[in-house]
Amino acid sequence: MFFSRVADVMQWCARLHREATGRPLLVELVPNPVTGIYQYFTCADVTALDKVLPERPTVSIASVEARAAELFKTFRSRAT
Repeated sequence: MFFSRVADVMQWCARLHREATGRPLLVELVPNPVTGIYQYFTCADVTALDKVLPERPTVSIASVEARAAELFKTFRSRAT
């Protein structure tokens, strides 16, 4: 099962920014205006999908992080 928190993605971005610029990524956290109804995580049980499509390709968290790094470098080079 693939699972990544928004915090994980932010950490990747902060690391990539730091590696590219030598400076920390400044993030401003704001209060959540919908605390009573906000869903803090999303998770799916893919057991049925695995039974129907046992040969389906899977993606590792490492490959998602690597692709995010590629995209970061591509868009950064276009911006500078």
